[in-house]
Amino acid sequence: MSSHRRYRIGTFKKYDAHFDRQKQTSPVLSPQNQSPTAQSLGLNNEQSIRAALAEWVGDKDGRFQDGEVVKMAQVPVAKNKIAEIRGQFDGMKHTAIREGKMPPTAMPRQLHDKFLIALAELDVCYEEVDILKKKLAEFEQEEEAEEETKCLEYGPKGSVKLMDGRPAFADGQKCSVDADGLPIISDDRSPYSGMHVSCYKVLVVDKFHRSRRGKNKHVKISERQLPDRPSDEEIERFHDANPELFQFVEDEAESEGTEK
Repeated sequence: MSSHRRYRIGTFKKYDAHFDRQKQTSPVLSPQNQSPTAQSLGLNNEQSIRAALAEWVGDKDGRFQDGEVVKMAQVPVAKNKIAEIRGQFDGMKHTAIREGKMPPTAMPRQLHDKFLIALAELDVCYEEVDILKKKLAEFEQEEEAEEETKCLEYGPKGSVKLMDGRPAFADGQKCSVDADGLPIISDDRSPYSGMHVSCYKVLVVDKFHRSRRGKNKHVKISERQLPDRPSDEEIERFHDANPELFQFVEDEAESEGTEK
């Protein structure tokens, strides 16, 4: 993983010192250096890593939810500091021009030091984000490998695992999306491959639960105990009876291009 250090070591001592200090005190890059009383990020599960990424990157507006408070994420905060310093320097140039003087071509030493510190903070933030994304990818790969061994292990119980807000697995069956962006089962190991997840839940999962009523639901089942795949006619009737389940993605795309 490449470093986000933007200057060769020795170019600016102020930048070097702050960059190294930020890395040494980072709860992401150097968790071993945190004091016992420091709040740990607890980056040992997918949920905590996603929460940390939100704190560093934020949503499309650069914000994240911290309890009941909405805050600006760390990367946007660091960028704003840099923009403010550049704005101060632009103000100095405009003032000089207004007074009939030649505008400065370089920041004054004190302002430049602040600028270098702000750059170092942003660059360390980028390195922290890289590590968080790498950790998240590792957890997702582990979970995916684990889920892949569980295809319908306990039958079609209706357990759906989401990734990035979309079904990634349904009872251990791999899921993807169709051309309209609707979630479908796409697993060659499954007799239900090709079915929309919403259709699977009603026509397969509900039927399975009715057949297993009063039985131990935590027992592994064999393939012959699985409900038969619904016929094409049954699936078509379900689609016809529930058109809203197969139109919302298209409707959202249309509404994005409509003036209000």
